Amino acid sequence: MEIAGQHIDLSGLVGVVISLVAALIGWATTRVKSAAEASASKSKTEQAGIRVAALVTAMAGRAWDRLSPQIQVALSDGTISPAERLEIEATVKALVAEFTSSDDLAALASALGLPLPGLIAKIASMLIGMFTSAHDVTNTATSSLQYPLKVDAQTAEEAELDKLRAGQG
Repeated sequence: MEIAGQHIDLSGLVGVVISLVAALIGWATTRVKSAAEASASKSKTEQAGIRVAALVTAMAGRAWDRLSPQIQVALSDGTISPAERLEIEATVKALVAEFTSSDDLAALASALGLPLPGLIAKIASMLIGMFTSAHDVTNTATSSLQYPLKVDAQTAEEAELDKLRAGQG
């Protein structure tokens, strides 16, 4: 290149510009790839969350039939002890096996970044939340009739005895 009659060699500058452009393209490609991977990961997590919610909803009726006595006993003192929670989670694990395969469950746990026992605990927590919410008197969105409380035979018998005693007293 000539400027005002002088010859200027830009060959060194062209190499630097090409290196800078290549570096910028590489950086941009990496950013686009990272963003795409993050989006795909987020999408997998969201899909797994939706599948877990659908699983819990599908299980709710049968789960209530099996868990109702355990949950009522566990909540009778207002809290669920660690031992009671383990019993509930064992029942939930058995129920989950009736609704989905172990491979699907493992895939859901992986997509959510949870170990399998963590996913079972999450499902148990969601079910307990559904049941307690239905019996919360301040919640008008869900009927307590959806998950009726069960009274065991001994409690009914004791109630009958109490009525008889009250009439005799």
